[in-house]
Amino acid sequence: MVIFESIQGYAVQHLMYMAGLWALLALIPLILVYLIRPRPKKQTIPALMFLMKESAKSDKSSFFRRFINDPLFLFQILILVAFAIAFAKPFITVGQEVFVERTAIVLDVSASSQANVGGMSRFDREIDLATKNLGSKNTIIIAASVPQLIAEGVDSPKAGEELASLKPFDTPTNLFDAIIFAGNYVKEKDRVVVISDFIETASTKDLNAARSILKSRGVLVDFVNVLDKEGAKAKNLGIVDLDIADEMSSVQIKNFNDVNETVGVSLEGANLTVKELTIAPKDVEVVSFPVPAALSKFSIKPLSGHDDFALDNELYISAPSTAPASFLLISNSVSKYLNTALSVIDTVAVDRGTPPKVPDINHQIIMFSNVNKDIVLPGTITNIKKKVNDGAALIIVAQTDLFSIDFEGLLPVQRFENSGPVVIDSDNEYISSTQTTSLTEDISFGRVTKYLKVKPVEGSSVLATTPGNITMIAMKNYGKGMVLYFGLMDDYSDFKLDIYYPVFWKRFFDMAIKKQDLSELNFKTGKLVNLLTKQKIVTPYGNVIADTLMLNKQGIYRGEEKNFVADLLNEEESDLNGDSTSPRLGVFEASSKVDNNVPFELTKYFIIGLLVAVFLELLWIKFRGDL
Repeated sequence: MVIFESIQGYAVQHLMYMAGLWALLALIPLILVYLIRPRPKKQTIPALMFLMKESAKSDKSSFFRRFINDPLFLFQILILVAFAIAFAKPFITVGQEVFVERTAIVLDVSASSQANVGGMSRFDREIDLATKNLGSKNTIIIAASVPQLIAEGVDSPKAGEELASLKPFDTPTNLFDAIIFAGNYVKEKDRVVVISDFIETASTKDLNAARSILKSRGVLVDFVNVLDKEGAKAKNLGIVDLDIADEMSSVQIKNFNDVNETVGVSLEGANLTVKELTIAPKDVEVVSFPVPAALSKFSIKPLSGHDDFALDNELYISAPSTAPASFLLISNSVSKYLNTALSVIDTVAVDRGTPPKVPDINHQIIMFSNVNKDIVLPGTITNIKKKVNDGAALIIVAQTDLFSIDFEGLLPVQRFENSGPVVIDSDNEYISSTQTTSLTEDISFGRVTKYLKVKPVEGSSVLATTPGNITMIAMKNYGKGMVLYFGLMDDYSDFKLDIYYPVFWKRFFDMAIKKQDLSELNFKTGKLVNLLTKQKIVTPYGNVIADTLMLNKQGIYRGEEKNFVADLLNEEESDLNGDSTSPRLGVFEASSKVDNNVPFELTKYFIIGLLVAVFLELLWIKFRGDL
């Protein structure tokens, strides 16, 4: 009875279709065939009667011995038993990894992976774990602020080489998008392994939702947490925010530890009033200082204890250069209103040229105003054109005989009509902006009593017109530079009396020298920057030529038109233990690896074995002479 129960329990654990065992009834006809034997014909032979009786006794005693001594019969019994088991769909339980054809590794290369705890960085631990989880076909995806595909469908040796060549970034973490992205490279029964500290800082989405999406498609998803490999909590003090304005900057420094910490602070090329700070546990201190000129670096140095994360101990700052731009005013009669405006604008250093005598034209901004056309040398316009083509800005102020001067294609406007008067006398026509730009915002251009009847050339942008749609201010690009047509002549316009008159010129000068706003010079890592034109940029990781750039590394970026910086400045990324009091939605299931066991059906292997067995049986019968 016990044996029967054991057999029954084993069958339940390894057979999907128990009713298939009814096929064992096929053993009955097999046994009957073996039991039926042709009976010998009995003859009455006195001399043999005694021997026949003895033989009958022997047959009765060897009935079961014949079964045992007939190997072919036993072999056929085994075939029928195997046939019945095949009907019952046998299976064994195996780990789901047995079926995995392709493995996708999602590797966290964000800033927090650089934390060095216990003498080994989290990134190195991730590489080690990734190497141990490689399969026969591997896809490698790195998770930073934006997921990136590193390798697809490579074997283990090649995947190991790719992993060894990776370096961590200085960006926030976006695991959710990386997990969803990995789903594009796996199918049902494939495996995705996510290796990270699971400090999700670039997204507020639940990582378990991403896992569920992939699992609903039959993909095995494992979360491997490198924090489980660290023997102690990470310690860190870091710069977590920067507030930069035109005159003052404020830096926030946070102590993520459970005890008071003292840090030294310094600003490259400047003396700070504060040299040291003692910061309470989980608290923030602020250091303020004047905005430094051009490029500089603010640093902190922990003076007590140690720091496991050096990246957020430095902050790079970029500010526009305070040196005035070179400005050349070419004029035979300078308006006193223009003269006054230039005197109050400190962003340009004014140089003057009185035709025919003009200094060497090597200036960033050139203004052509009230010029005697009869004494302008031919080479002056040619030199101006060459300088504008190389990147300078040219301002052409309207004058009544403007079209008597050959500007060699520099003018953004042309005559409205080929015939008829160019100079129009008007009765105080109001000038209005056609579009609101940084140049014209909040400015009212007033009225004019005389103007030139012109229209824009192809490629020009009109900024202001008369009520009759006559162009008064227009701008166009020329080569690497720009040309502005200013149609408001001071003698016939009241704009010169407006407080925005010098403001307009300062705005244009700032635009001409590409003076950048502080927000366009100081970025956070992980941001995609559009540089508008393809150019060479010297980055913290080497030289590149591009018109858009992903800021993956903290440091200084030197472009052809501006220098800018990228900094981490991410409190959650600097919170190495994930202890931030702010809600973290990217919470994952508390497991380092999911162990999924599934049934592996053996029916087809049994059928293959049966076909082989039947073939061997036929050979056996053939060689025995029964066939």
